[in-house]
Formats: sequence, structure tokens, C-alpha cells
Amino acid sequence: MANKVLFYTLAFGREEYYRQSQLLAVSLLHYRLPDSVLRIYTDRPDFFAPFREHLEIEPVSKESLLASISEHKGYLYSSKLNL
Repeated sequence: MANKVLFYTLAFGREEYYRQSQLLAVSLLHYRLPDSVLRIYTDRPDFFAPFREHLEIEPVSKESLLASISEHKGYLYSSKLNL
């Protein structure tokens, strides 16, 4: 059994972050391996609605993201997502 390849990104905050994640999705969907999965963590799942059939969209709230960051305080701009 082959291993799946998981790509994930966080789209949260500035408008440019959503657009960057959307461009990443377009590129990875075009060039992806057959068993790869793209997962987007975002507070705006509707922004990625056109890709809903081709990727996994995981809603994340500001509160859960802040809680995740506070668990790993001391690492600049770090957050560990519970995959």
C-alpha cells in the first residue's frame, strides 16, 4: 500500500494569505501526485468553495488558532496544527 502525500496550508488573516493559498491549491491540484491530498485550514471556507471537490477544507477559528500558538509560545510565528 502506497503512502499518501499530505500538503497543507493555513489561510487566515490578511486577504493576500487567502489568495496565496488559492494559488497554491491551483498549482498543487494541477501537478499533484495521484495519491496526494491538499488540506486548507481556514476561517473562510467559502473562499475555497470552487475547489471543494478536490481538496479538504478544515475550518479553524481565531480562538483555536490563538490557543494553539500559546501552547508553543517562544517560537516566533509558530503554530502546531493538530493533524
